[in-house]
Amino acid sequence: MRAIRGFLIWMFALWGLVCLLITAAGLRAAFVHPAPAQNLPHPLQRFVLTAAFGLTALIFCTAGWTGIRKKPSTRAWGITACLTLVILSFFPVLAPRIFHWHLSHIPPKPLYTTLCTGIVGALAFSRRVTPAEAAAAAAKPVPIPGDGTSKLVNVAAGVAAFAASYGVFIWWGYWRRAKGISRPLASGALSELLWLMLLGLVIALVHELGHTLAGKAAGMRLRSFVVGPFRVVLHEGVWRVSFDLKKIFSAGGATGMVPATADFPTSSLVRMVAAGPLVNLGTGLAALWIAYAKPGSAPIQAAGLLALFGAFSLVACVYNLIPLGSKSGYSDGAKIYQLLSGGPWGDFHRAVAMAGAGLVTELRPRDYDIGVIEKAATGIRKGREGLLLRLFAYNYQLDRSDIDAAGHELREAARIYEESASSVPAEFLTLFVFGYACILRDAASARTWWDRMEARKPTRLNVDYWRAKSALGWIEGNLEEANEAWDKAADAALKLPRAGAYEFDRDLCGFLLAEMEESARQQAAPVAVAAMG
Repeated sequence: MRAIRGFLIWMFALWGLVCLLITAAGLRAAFVHPAPAQNLPHPLQRFVLTAAFGLTALIFCTAGWTGIRKKPSTRAWGITACLTLVILSFFPVLAPRIFHWHLSHIPPKPLYTTLCTGIVGALAFSRRVTPAEAAAAAAKPVPIPGDGTSKLVNVAAGVAAFAASYGVFIWWGYWRRAKGISRPLASGALSELLWLMLLGLVIALVHELGHTLAGKAAGMRLRSFVVGPFRVVLHEGVWRVSFDLKKIFSAGGATGMVPATADFPTSSLVRMVAAGPLVNLGTGLAALWIAYAKPGSAPIQAAGLLALFGAFSLVACVYNLIPLGSKSGYSDGAKIYQLLSGGPWGDFHRAVAMAGAGLVTELRPRDYDIGVIEKAATGIRKGREGLLLRLFAYNYQLDRSDIDAAGHELREAARIYEESASSVPAEFLTLFVFGYACILRDAASARTWWDRMEARKPTRLNVDYWRAKSALGWIEGNLEEANEAWDKAADAALKLPRAGAYEFDRDLCGFLLAEMEESARQQAAPVAVAAMG
């Protein structure tokens, strides 16, 4: 439902713009050509129709604006806009009867696609958003100095991308007429929408393949490949393919490439990141060259979709090269800037790459370049990025058995979470539960972190989850629960593949077991002394 709402919000904005253009054209016709023309309604009827389109434009624009801005009134305006779609779907049936029109280009039956969209949208917006969902949706990326992005550029780039997409459609219409292509592959709004979605997925696929091939050429390893709703992820040594229904309307993607060693050049990361938009540039130019060189009747034209693919590929290239920041991360352009500018951001990307390498190589947290992590953490002190750096340092110190230093890094990570990174996934919070229970021996804080994690309703009950539950039960004195959870954590740890990060997981299970056994011996000692006395 969230995906449907998000898609409709942007469609409301587009439809609002279209209705505004129709309203402007109607007002112009009312003043420039006030006399009734052949097959056109009376001026009074045209005025009523123009006013109706103006009201529709107001509803759609307001629904789109409130949704994009995450306003509390989004739900009410979304339902209103969807009901407007339902009414508009009967326009071909009602308008001729009300105004006595006889317009041959209006089909005398309801617009079923519009009707279905309105009904489904009304159902989607009728569901109340929970406080947790509202907070997650309203969460904004924390601006961090030096990351190369700005709020103004983010907004301007979004507006420019929307305008460029609209301009592409206008150009495409002129180009098709010039080539003699009368209509696309399929008629109907729903069919055209499906073709556009498929086109977006193909462009995203080409983009992500560019990242993948460049990373492979640099000796990097693939961990994840995401295009729209399709996900291929290396999870605990096993490749898993899934389909995320929430991303059904998404044409975005992501590629997770990690180096095979800790001493990798920054230039390999730059080439891998830049390859995505550059491949879009190359395929876009090639598609447009073929589209202009071949006649309109050629099968390769695909009824004009080849040219549309080329034009949108160029838009995707330019948009991805703009330094942008969002809740999901940074654009390729922002990452390239951060890597080339050096400083803490270049070190941050190296630190993330090192941590990712531990999942597919023998690299352990104690093998990290702590100097790189500390330099990055000095300049990046908030947001998810700052939190990640502190957790990397925490794992490094813990893997080196420096308990005091690990406790310090964990407290710093907790401070960043409280100040600016409280929207991180639930899985992150298991680290705090274990650390506060087993490292800092703070039962009250460990329980607080556990309650926070449970409120997020974690879906991955993996070794981190059971180890955290075991540590919490132990520090609170619930030894039966602690032992049961430890057995599940140990069983999950044994199933993990042979990689540095997973060896660290197994060692942490052993560390927790040793602490639990030591506590049991200390508790049993006074009992034995009392029995001897």
